[in-house]
Amino acid sequence: MPPQAGLYTLLVAPAAYALLGTSRHVVAAGTSAAAVLLASTVIALHPAGSSGYLTDAAALVVATGVLFVLSGVFRLGFIVQFLSKPVIEGFVFGLAVFVTVKQLPKLFGIQAGGGDTIRQLGHVVGHLGDAHGITLAVGVASLAILFAGERSR
Repeated sequence: MPPQAGLYTLLVAPAAYALLGTSRHVVAAGTSAAAVLLASTVIALHPAGSSGYLTDAAALVVATGVLFVLSGVFRLGFIVQFLSKPVIEGFVFGLAVFVTVKQLPKLFGIQAGGGDTIRQLGHVVGHLGDAHGITLAVGVASLAILFAGERSR
């Protein structure tokens, strides 16, 4: 999707929550988890970049918003209590693995493979010899800086 879509999300979501929301502890913004779920759902129907991709992504976002509003109107927030902490942690961990494996080809400067996460990881491991040295060096240096900045917090 174009970068403007993310920027609109950053502006519209907090403004809408300021008008309609009730909790001071809720983060009302686009997240990487939401982006991955949106992309994986829509890619199953249309390849990225096609005209149907953007239409389906917009429709899914609107439908999700309608479901959230209806859930609020009918006070269905109690349903979240039925999701155990290990289930939520497992989902977040699985999402982290999915995103990491998707980014590995970019880190190593190799062509991405197809298939599910396991096949993509196998493709990366099988093509480590094709890694582009400069791309890998820049990627590793960026990660080192990122981790150093996180530790200093």
